[in-house]
Amino acid sequence: MLLSQQLIGLLLVTLAHGGTNGHCPPYQLSPSTVVRYGDSVSVNCSTSVPHDGMGWESSEGGVPMTSDSLITLRVANLRRWDLVPICYINYNEEQCVIDVPIITYKTPGSVSISPIDNTVIEGNLYELQCDIQDVSPVRNLNVKWYKGQTLVNLIKFNDTTKTPENVTATLFITPDRADDGVQYRCEAELDLGPEGPQPPPRVKSESLNITVHFKPQINVCKDWSPKIWSSLSSYPSNSYSVVGNPPPNISWSRGSSSVNVSKVLDKYDSGQYKISAHNEHGSSICTVNIIVEYLPELNCSKSHQIKEKTLFKPPCLIDGFPKPEVSLYKDGKVIQLPYYPTWNDGGWYNLTASNKYGTVHDNFTINILYKPQINVCKDWSPKIWSSLSSYPSNSYSVVGNPPPNISWSRGSSSVNVSKLLDKYDSGQYKISAHNEHGSSICTVNITVEYPPVLNCSENYQIKEKNFFKLPCLADGFPKPDVSVYKDGKLILPSYVLTRHDSGWYNLAASNKYGTVYHNFTINILYSPVFEATSDTFVVVEDSSITLECSSTGNPKPEMWWSFNNKNISTERRHLHITFNIQKATSTNAGVYKCSATNRFGRQEKNFIVKIKGKFPIYIVIGVALVVLLILIILFCIYVWRKSKSSGLYQIQPENEISLLSN
Repeated sequence: MLLSQQLIGLLLVTLAHGGTNGHCPPYQLSPSTVVRYGDSVSVNCSTSVPHDGMGWESSEGGVPMTSDSLITLRVANLRRWDLVPICYINYNEEQCVIDVPIITYKTPGSVSISPIDNTVIEGNLYELQCDIQDVSPVRNLNVKWYKGQTLVNLIKFNDTTKTPENVTATLFITPDRADDGVQYRCEAELDLGPEGPQPPPRVKSESLNITVHFKPQINVCKDWSPKIWSSLSSYPSNSYSVVGNPPPNISWSRGSSSVNVSKVLDKYDSGQYKISAHNEHGSSICTVNIIVEYLPELNCSKSHQIKEKTLFKPPCLIDGFPKPEVSLYKDGKVIQLPYYPTWNDGGWYNLTASNKYGTVHDNFTINILYKPQINVCKDWSPKIWSSLSSYPSNSYSVVGNPPPNISWSRGSSSVNVSKLLDKYDSGQYKISAHNEHGSSICTVNITVEYPPVLNCSENYQIKEKNFFKLPCLADGFPKPDVSVYKDGKLILPSYVLTRHDSGWYNLAASNKYGTVYHNFTINILYSPVFEATSDTFVVVEDSSITLECSSTGNPKPEMWWSFNNKNISTERRHLHITFNIQKATSTNAGVYKCSATNRFGRQEKNFIVKIKGKFPIYIVIGVALVVLLILIILFCIYVWRKSKSSGLYQIQPENEISLLSN
């Protein structure tokens, strides 16, 4: 683009043929051939080849033929509109003729818009006229119409007249209310091509202001919520929200009655209103719903009854706009709505109603009606001879509104509340509470408590090595703690009885109502046990021996002797038996068995009897002398060895040791 602008002033034309005679040599014409009227102009014509002469033919500024390769046409003050100079070149016995038209232009002397004579009314067609004076050439003229800064039309002309002329360009418009105050203007521009001046010369008209008349229009037409005691004149319908030209007259009406715009509104003036705007071109009507806003109002009953777990509805007439936000309080705490009060929610309440204009308060009581509820329903352990009326079901534990009737039953039978309970009255009971809103039943397990009672015999028999078990039935509730003592010492439940534990015992049974005692004896039963005695006997032939066998047991065991598995007792005895052997012989040698039995077992003990023959006296003396001789020899050896190991020693040079004499 820049390159083309730089070359606008240079026209290079290379022709193979030219003029009327045929061939033209290469030639150049420069600079521009577009000249403003009255300015100077110069045009160069040149060729780069030998020729026979060249020159300019022109009504002004002609140049005689010359042999130069560059000739210049010069006009100091161009006053002609139709100047067309000719550059000729004689070449190869022919003449090349080149026409060079000069465009002479003149910018408009003035540009103006003719005003509209009549009042401009919205929707009508109007003609705007732009007058351009003394402009040439007309065919290069562009007329542009602007609405504000927006181009709305472009007009071109086909007139080939070269001399200045006066021309007119028109624009048809149909204005609306948005065009009120809009400015129109026209602009005359000479577009002389790339050889002409850049940017193209243009002349602007003065702006024409358009005043458009139109019927009223109410732009703001929305519902309105004024504060109480506001006037209609404070409705936001000012000059920016109600438009019209000429400015319209404004009036208010409600139903068929007109309303003074200065009317002060109270809460009963809420409703539908009409705003009317009128001028000479027409009218416009706007329907407005007006809701008057005001401080909350409360009117509450002082007491209110409601059944529990039903939706609470305030016992109040609540008025105000915007609709008040209602808050309910009890004991200073907020109650979340919706509210379904329960049986224990009766009492004083505070209700507040708030909107943006303030807050009002009122107090009232709520009496909750509800079916009976037994709050204390747990198992009971009364002391013997207590009455049912002492069960902890008083006015705080059995509730209902209205107060319920209370009854007791056991199984299918009713029970008088004054009944005194003994230990046989323990069991399951039902408490029933009833009023007009329903009933409630509570199941209670009653366990009657009473002091310990003992049922014991005087004597007991127990097999040894068993754990000690109470020999008595101990009754009472709470279950008694039972302790057993023997000789003042506590017997633990894990105690294992032995045969030595027979004797007197003392038993004590205790609970929170007291302690009872009982004495008894225990007889420990156990299987036979033999006393420790020697069980092997060596008897010299013809000697006598008595075998003794003792045992204990409870009950007393029966005892007998057997020899070589044959019973040798004539009768059975208890605890201790003996067997005599007189002048023993080899036939008396063998195993004698002592047996003891009772109902808890049988025990046996073996006695081994060995019979030795008699020895001659000389054998006994000979053995004694041999033993004495051996003892003397052993003593002599001992004395000799001791004398050899005692004495003095001397160390020799050759490291020898020798015994020194004393």
